[in-house]
Amino acid sequence: MTGTEIAELFERLGRLVAATKQKAGDGSVWDYTFADGETHRYVIRGLKSHAEAEDSAFNLIIWIWNAKDHLKRRAESSGQDTQMVEDAVNADPVLPICADLANHLKHGQLKRSRSGLYPRLGSVSFEASQGAVGSLHLPRIRGGGDDR
Repeated sequence: MTGTEIAELFERLGRLVAATKQKAGDGSVWDYTFADGETHRYVIRGLKSHAEAEDSAFNLIIWIWNAKDHLKRRAESSGQDTQMVEDAVNADPVLPICADLANHLKHGQLKRSRSGLYPRLGSVSFEASQGAVGSLHLPRIRGGGDDR
């Protein structure tokens, strides 16, 4: 790998970081049925959907971890010991967790945990202050999904 390719890799990582901070989107709709059988529909407009927010986070995690392999190739092509990259990763408190998350995303399971923590990603959720909410309408869904 060349220095230019490494620079491009870090530019990509910068774009992915920016994408995780981007909040605007088409929104999200979901229904929730309470224990008493009553179902409410939740609609959020103007924000990324849950799936888009999740995709942004997943892409960033995987590319951060992929960067390690690119850096090892760069070290190798410039005659340096690739173990220095592994040592730097292992010395960082966050990168082994990123490795576990990326490998779980890539393989659907984690047989061996680099961090020893076997971390898992939770579900995407949104939180908003009262001042950030323009309006709140919680229609009750009955029968065929009609808003009433």
